[in-house]
Amino acid sequence: MEQNKASNDEIDLFELFQKLYERRWIILGITAFTTVLAILVSVLMPKAYKAEAIVGVKNISIPEIQDGIEIYIRTHEGDALKDILKKVKVSPVRNAPQGLAKIEVEGASPKLAKENLEKVIELINRKLFLQKIEEINKNYNIRLSAIDQTIHDITSGSKTIYDPSKYADLVNRKRANLKMVAEPKVYISIN
Repeated sequence: MEQNKASNDEIDLFELFQKLYERRWIILGITAFTTVLAILVSVLMPKAYKAEAIVGVKNISIPEIQDGIEIYIRTHEGDALKDILKKVKVSPVRNAPQGLAKIEVEGASPKLAKENLEKVIELINRKLFLQKIEEINKNYNIRLSAIDQTIHDITSGSKTIYDPSKYADLVNRKRANLKMVAEPKVYISIN
């Protein structure tokens, strides 16, 4: 009985190859169809290039940039920039000091990706955060005028008594405020 069971478990390779040979046109047809379909998809699929920028943002947070872009998309109907902005990704730069954001934009060619990135950065710098940048500049100017007024009071010999070490601190603070730049620095690399 065990011999009969063992003979039923055997596979006849000749019979298997004969059945495959009989259905060779179906197998070759399916293989050819999927190959042609894969080639067509790869040829017809639009190429997408990505441009990235590392942006130094001292006074504007990444969520504020994302919110500004979303508001611009909702409020500007029919704007060509709207389609570009829908695909923009803004994220923090990993293993980098705070205040750096990575902006990614797509385009159909490397040149178009770079142009789209420049448009997005221009929008961020000029339109979305112009009010914020003006507010920051106003605060800097107020600080500088207060420092200038105090320095003027010290040097003009007014009757107000000042600590001489505070004068040096004021001059250093003025220098530091003059070096601050409200607009972010942009480093562009295309991948």
